[in-house]
Amino acid sequence: MFRCCLHLESLSMKFRSLSPLYGEFDIIRLHLPKTIKTFLLQPASNKQAMELILNTRLGIGENVPLETIVHNPVSLPSRHMLQSLTLVLDAITDELISTIVNLLPYLIHLSLEDNPQEKPSLSVDLSNTGLQSLSSSRKLTRLSLSRRRPNVFQRVTDIGAFVLAEGCKELESIRLGGFSKLTDAAYISILQSFRNLRRFEIINGYFLSDLAFHDIGSVAQSLVEVVLISCNLLTSETAKSLCSCNNLTVLDLGGCRSIADHGLNSIAMLPNLTLLDLSGADITDGGLSTLSLCSSSIDTLRLRGCKRIGDRGFKKLLRVDGTITRTLSTLDLGYLPGVSDETITWIGKTCSPLLLFALGIVSL
Repeated sequence: MFRCCLHLESLSMKFRSLSPLYGEFDIIRLHLPKTIKTFLLQPASNKQAMELILNTRLGIGENVPLETIVHNPVSLPSRHMLQSLTLVLDAITDELISTIVNLLPYLIHLSLEDNPQEKPSLSVDLSNTGLQSLSSSRKLTRLSLSRRRPNVFQRVTDIGAFVLAEGCKELESIRLGGFSKLTDAAYISILQSFRNLRRFEIINGYFLSDLAFHDIGSVAQSLVEVVLISCNLLTSETAKSLCSCNNLTVLDLGGCRSIADHGLNSIAMLPNLTLLDLSGADITDGGLSTLSLCSSSIDTLRLRGCKRIGDRGFKKLLRVDGTITRTLSTLDLGYLPGVSDETITWIGKTCSPLLLFALGIVSL
């Protein structure tokens, strides 16, 4: 099929599950057309991913052992212009990172996610060495490395983050998930090193605290999206620190349960905010009253699981003359025991632009 696709630039291959793939995909000698610039494959094993990259580098008809090309990447000319690679794997390893860096020199977007079926062996798991390899990818502008819970990356420490921050100076977007040993020092290094950083996303930042955001002056004007999911050490002080980010359009604090009313005072000052996620936050009706004073055009608001807010708070938030009442198009009120039919009726009367409304587990 691919021999006939002379001008194909983007390819996405998704399979239903990982297990059946192991026995079937190995026999497919997949060679991507040289015109491919964007490629997504999920799921795949670590071995399959490396063989795919090797085949991509060599081209149809050539046969060179994987060990040869990995340890001598300059021995073959690059014949492929792949710029964006997304893989969902069984495990991310140092060897895979090294293979990608050595064989795909034009890569500007790399997204790797894994979901190990069992705890990865420390001898092959991703470590600081893998991040050191990534640091030589000077063209990278978008990087995503994540591991699904409950598994975590056990061998990556702050040193790996320091090395990465020292090398990939052109990064505009970074997403890190499941790095259980990174501390504030690592996150501060990232925030202060990437001068063009537009998106900063951390998932399950076990040791990420308010300290990491105390001094973000260097990226305050470049940041457009900040996503901090299930970072349990964060409090309203982080929201206060982010109020200097005047260009921020997305603020996702879902699962950060220590964000309280005090944080909404700062969030309300953000002039360009369009998406706000406070799912699970410790806010009250008084906090919603503060948020109603926000002058930005918020069109997506998620308050799922904020158990301390009720009917009174929504009447304060959705004032007839309020800005948010005119701009809101998506509202998530799932799992709010304090919300009754009174709030639902009030929303129907005041929020005429509302397109998507989620209550509990039902989307209307």
